[in-house]
Amino acid sequence: MALEALRRAGVKEQPCSLDEICGEPDFEDLLCRYGLTDAGLVYVAHREECVLLTDDRRLFGAYSAGSRFKILGLEDYLRA
Repeated sequence: MALEALRRAGVKEQPCSLDEICGEPDFEDLLCRYGLTDAGLVYVAHREECVLLTDDRRLFGAYSAGSRFKILGLEDYLRA
């Protein structure tokens, strides 16, 4: 059910490299705090100015009011 909802919404995977993330000084701290995968998710959401869907509540701490992207809880998204 969840997978089908994401397919209908046109959710896409966007790659990024470690070099890209490390090239942005603001993201070095995210790498240390959240690790490569989660920092990559936040980086791509920032770069693409898109919505980051996650079920990891820790990532909500990476979001600030000045960000160019929005973080949504996967459960909340699927309920809407």
